[in-house]
Amino acid sequence: MKRNLMLCIFACILMLTIVTETAYGAEAFSITSYDIDITVYENNSYAVIETINVRFIEQRHGIIRSLPLRTNRGKPALISHIDVFEHKFSTEKVSNNIEIKIGDPDKYASFSERYTIGYVYTIGDDYLNDRDELYWNLIGNDWDCTIENVTFKINMPKSFAPDRLY
Repeated sequence: MKRNLMLCIFACILMLTIVTETAYGAEAFSITSYDIDITVYENNSYAVIETINVRFIEQRHGIIRSLPLRTNRGKPALISHIDVFEHKFSTEKVSNNIEIKIGDPDKYASFSERYTIGYVYTIGDDYLNDRDELYWNLIGNDWDCTIENVTFKINMPKSFAPDRLY
């Protein structure tokens, strides 16, 4: 009897663990395509337009795009001219990021949504006199979902010799 009770408790704990892992492992949405268009300016700023096509698996009001307030070298960055076309949005500083909350808090997003985000990212002086550096994590690190397809285009301020890239 005691053995059966222990087996029953063990089975319940095991089933609870499996159900919990499944619930937390499920994605609320997936990104079917993510297109980034960057225009680089000579003052070390980037005008960025991101077009993100999302397929919602669960009911959500929208998505959150997180942008770092520090460069890859740890220097402060400035994010300005934030806009989301055809969707309500709000911004909030969270830790070392600006979070753009996109969507209407009073209604759920459609099954399929297209979000177009525009902003200017300024890294300031890079202190490199002999060259310029462009280092950009195109999609960021904070997506907790599948991204099926990514495309990008970078428009440089003037021509350069591709053989001098490293």
